[in-house]
Amino acid sequence: MRQYEKEELKAYYKPREDLSIFEKNETIDLGPLDIKLIVKSINNIINKRGIKEKIVDIHEIDKDEYTVKDCTVNIVSRLKKNKKILFTELLNEKSTRSEIVAYFLSILELIKLKVVNVEQNKNFSDLIIMERK
Repeated sequence: MRQYEKEELKAYYKPREDLSIFEKNETIDLGPLDIKLIVKSINNIINKRGIKEKIVDIHEIDKDEYTVKDCTVNIVSRLKKNKKILFTELLNEKSTRSEIVAYFLSILELIKLKVVNVEQNKNFSDLIIMERK
């Protein structure tokens, strides 16, 4: 019991914050895309790469190596060079789950900001990212 108390003393619990200021009732027009199919495509990419979740350790917090901002900048710079890029071209063989998710969130943010258009030729196929004109 004492060991458990020592472990609990090492933990930091953050109080719940009011996030209502971030809640907006705005809808994002994804055009002909279905968000459920897009998420399934991303999960399909993750599963094909054989990425496994690592066990979470309460004593260690991993810093995200990939931020949405960095991924967004990378996507925009690649689109300046090429008119179209595939989602899988943003990744490499060693891409982690957090990197894939960061790129996916970046694409959603760019769609929301009306910077890019995204197409998908068929269910579970690669996402085609194009600069919006």
